[in-house]
Amino acid sequence: MLILKRLKDKLGSKFSEWIVLFIFFLLSLRVLNWFEYPYITISGDYRPPLVSEAFIKHAFYVWDEIDLGIPSIYLPRILNPLYFFIVSFQMLGINVYLSQMIATFLIYFLTSILMYIFVKQITNNDIITSFIAAIFLTSNVHLISDREVTAIGFLNMTLMILPCLIIFTKSIKTKSYKILAISSLFFTLTYGTFPNYRTSFICLTIL
Repeated sequence: MLILKRLKDKLGSKFSEWIVLFIFFLLSLRVLNWFEYPYITISGDYRPPLVSEAFIKHAFYVWDEIDLGIPSIYLPRILNPLYFFIVSFQMLGINVYLSQMIATFLIYFLTSILMYIFVKQITNNDIITSFIAAIFLTSNVHLISDREVTAIGFLNMTLMILPCLIIFTKSIKTKSYKILAISSLFFTLTYGTFPNYRTSFICLTIL
């Protein structure tokens, strides 16, 4: 009976966290309505599904086709969360269309969770503020008008940025240079995948 009571108390203390997680899950499901079978979104346009082998090759390709085969400044696209999820699901036998649907859902769901964790760190575990911040990030009306061009790409980039920000915040609170170095490595990978001003701008804005 004592074990059951402790278990009940523990679950009760985490009840709000489970509710938040469930709401994030439900809200993320809305992205499934954005797709029109059998088309997938590439560079903001609806296009017929690519051949699976061609998509996987594209994700691992690191050469700049424009500059006559010179090594690209970009890291392999497989480090991009959207490509990583799509390729992973394809390797499990799921077609490109369903893989992109699931990948987009996961990006929204994981971004909500990471933003929630990040804001909890900087607000000393304020659940309400963290919840609102996560909902705002993934439900901003300005990211819905052209979701294929803006929203998916923005949250895909944010999903790469948030882990390094969470680790960076942890290093400040614990005054750990080791954790700070890890966050720097994470950001280097992020910037390598998106080598332009947008990554730095979004990182500073979130901070």
